[in-house]
Order: sequence, then C-alpha cells, then structure tokens
Amino acid sequence: MPTEPLPPELTGRLLIHCLARDEAERRRLARVLHDEVGQSLAMIKLHLAAVARQLGDAAPPRLHECLSLVQQAAQRARELALEARPSLLDDLGLVPALRWCVQHRTAQAGLNVTITAEPPEPALPSDLATVCYRVAEEAVDNVVRHARARNLTVAVRVQSGTAEMTIRDDGVGFDVGRLGWGEPRSLLLMRERVRLAGGELVVQSAPGGSEVRVRFACGD
Repeated sequence: MPTEPLPPELTGRLLIHCLARDEAERRRLARVLHDEVGQSLAMIKLHLAAVARQLGDAAPPRLHECLSLVQQAAQRARELALEARPSLLDDLGLVPALRWCVQHRTAQAGLNVTITAEPPEPALPSDLATVCYRVAEEAVDNVVRHARARNLTVAVRVQSGTAEMTIRDDGVGFDVGRLGWGEPRSLLLMRERVRLAGGELVVQSAPGGSEVRVRFACGD
C-alpha cells in the first residue's frame, strides 16, 4: 500500500531536527579532531623530534620518515576539523569564517575574490550565522566546479533589522527556470536551510553570471 506523505509541519520539524543533529555532530567531530587527535599527534611529534635530536647523525632515516608522517597527519587533522566546523565561526563570527572558507575553497581555482561586510563586524545570531556559512560553502563550491568564472564577490550586510548575504560570480550561468524539486542537491539543501531558519533565498542566473542572495529578519 502507498505510504501517505507526512504533514508539512512534521516534515519541517524532522528537517530542522536532522540539520541540528548534523551541525552538532560537526561540532563534536571538529572538537575531537582538534583537541584529542591533534594534541595527541602534537605530543608524538615532540617526542620523535626529541629522540631525533638526541641521536643526532645516528638517527635512522625511518625515524625522520615517521616524524614527517606525523606532521602530515597533524596537518590533515587540522584541515578536517576546520572543514567540519571552523572555530572561527564560533570564536570570531561569520565574516572571518567566510574569509577562510572562500579562500580555502577557491585556492586552486584562480578566482579573483572580494569579500565585503557592512558593518565590518556584523553581529548575527549563531543559528543565522551558521546557515549563512553553510549556504556560502555550497554556493562557492558550485562556482568553483561549474561556473567557469573569473571573479567572485561575497557581501554581507546587517542593517535595519535585516541580514543579507549575496554571492555573485561572472561565470557561464545556468537555467534557473529548470530549478525545482529536480534541482541539484546543493541548491535544494541551501533552500531548505534558509527556509527552515525563516529566511528567503533568491537565485538568479544568466550567461555572464549568477547570484545567490540570502535574507533574514533579525534584531537590530
């Protein structure tokens, strides 16, 4: 027998619950990688380096190889912790986290990147900052993978009880008219994140560029 669809209000609550659990798991993973795995690797690195200094020229090549591998593993743990949830987002706010995110994700793309904020350090509730950050991740990844753009602009503005983030590129564009429930997963995820947080997401595109704009009502 066909299953009856869930009521919209229940579906919405389930999605909110799933997204909240996902973000909580990202926080936990970032903390474990940074505080436990990262610190353990740092201690191993210190001990290996101390042994290498004591042995001097008598240190076997394999010891130096192990030290190099531990350094690589520590660096990778830091990168994974930042990708899961950058500490910048919780410690310094949305704009510093966006700067890191965009620079990290466009490093190999050759894009000219501009990031602006009005005011320079806009205050946003943590939940809205998280939604904006996750939308930016998806949008920037789409630009890097598909847009063939040369320039990327990210602008954040908080003014008169409204928070807005705009992401623009000058790439090849895509057919917005075909978007809907058959649209790519990343766009669906962006729409649901913003909708469930009480905001509005507008996507505009044409040959020559695309724009993703997020707007929320928030306190002054």
